[in-house]
Amino acid sequence: MANSPQWLNTQSLDGAFISTYARDNPTREDVAESCLLHFGLRNNPDRIFTRNLALIESTIANRLAVLDTMAIKAIVESDRHSWFDPNAQLLQLPAVKVGDVYYKLTL
Repeated sequence: MANSPQWLNTQSLDGAFISTYARDNPTREDVAESCLLHFGLRNNPDRIFTRNLALIESTIANRLAVLDTMAIKAIVESDRHSWFDPNAQLLQLPAVKVGDVYYKLTL
């Protein structure tokens, strides 16, 4: 996604990055940092200071619009459970669901 024409266009349209880390790593960290703030903004805006809400919305408005189209939602316990594969010694944790696709964290 970070190298997609759509995302690169949103970076250009926004003209700024939400952090120096995202700015310094635009093809690795810009999506991650934008997704985190998008999630907080759309799911728990009351937990973000008002001045930060305004800063987020004005700095990455086009990125937020793109992320809004992706139907990203939190996975609740009833959606998918963690599991451990004893043979491979891997713990898999659900992280996020986009549309009908689950993305997981494997440790």
